[in-house]
Amino acid sequence: MIGFDFIHLLYNGSMRIIRTADHEEKDIVRLATKILTDGGLIIYPSDTCYGIGIDPGNKRAVDKLFKLKPGRVKPVSLAVNHQKMLADYISINTFIEFINDNFLPGAYTLVGRKENNLQTDSLDKRLFKTNNTLAFRIIDRQLINEVINRFGKPITSTSANPPDGKSSYSLDDILKQFDSKQKKAIDLIIDAGQLMPVPASLVLDTTQVPSQVIRPNSQVIAPILLNSVISDSPDKTFEFGRNLLSSVMPYFNSSQGHKIFLLFGSLGAGKTQLVKGFVSSSTSTDQALSPSFRLINEYQVGQQLIIHADLWRLENKAEIEGLKLENYFKEENIIFIEWAEKYLPFLSETVKKNNNVFGIYLNHLSQLKRELLLLKFI
Repeated sequence: MIGFDFIHLLYNGSMRIIRTADHEEKDIVRLATKILTDGGLIIYPSDTCYGIGIDPGNKRAVDKLFKLKPGRVKPVSLAVNHQKMLADYISINTFIEFINDNFLPGAYTLVGRKENNLQTDSLDKRLFKTNNTLAFRIIDRQLINEVINRFGKPITSTSANPPDGKSSYSLDDILKQFDSKQKKAIDLIIDAGQLMPVPASLVLDTTQVPSQVIRPNSQVIAPILLNSVISDSPDKTFEFGRNLLSSVMPYFNSSQGHKIFLLFGSLGAGKTQLVKGFVSSSTSTDQALSPSFRLINEYQVGQQLIIHADLWRLENKAEIEGLKLENYFKEENIIFIEWAEKYLPFLSETVKKNNNVFGIYLNHLSQLKRELLLLKFI
């Protein structure tokens, strides 16, 4: 009865402001879901700024959104809470799966190819400026993901300010940017207090190769897809490794200095086979060994070292720090790091210090077949 009374008393069709510190999350979720179901508009805290949430298929709700954002011409993003929901609206490719597994939830907006089905047909066309693409977010805030989960479909993810306004990071920011008529379109503000003034989410177009950053964010890493190839045998993966330097050479910020290759993929995907191919292109050996138990193998090529590190046996950040991989990040060294998923906590700092950080994701398609994504991190 507590939850029911909360909704009954606080939602009567006019704007309400609810402080997260004063109420249980489950009650706020129920209230927000009811408002969305009734075609209302909520303003909610995200992992960047405060955002506007409506049902993107409800005409009345879309009318309200445009009262707050009159004359908006940019498309509106959708917020989903997991990849299964996303698959109803966006064509999921391997690159999106890679980002979802390694970078989401977080301050990323991804542009993908729109599916043509009943779900996308139900969306209000005023929100989207093209019939071919949609943008989406998976926000790193539990409360709003619980709202989306209970609502059962995406809501909008657009900042709570007029088209010419500044991002809102507090209740005061929200209230001072809208006039009295506009405030009548707001049914609920979920006030989580002062948010950290972080930049708007990075916007990345995943529909083209190389992928393109539409809006940067200085606080997050942008994974850029450079190329995608299919390997149908270990020999093809070996050959991919042999040709790796020539493949990435057009994308070097500078040909001088060390290069880092982060290798992602499941057990048996072919990570070591790829490194063997690379080592064979630079040395007289094609028998490079897996460093799973030694952790690091070194191959001398003149004054240059090829470093092959394997993080598989390492359990935590402290153990990876203990390897002191940064000692190899110098001169013309080339460094390969297997099980790079475990290296992600260090990625931001590494990219800041070096402009030539690449990734290879080996997606295990079948017993012999792999899809190899060649990436650059910026």
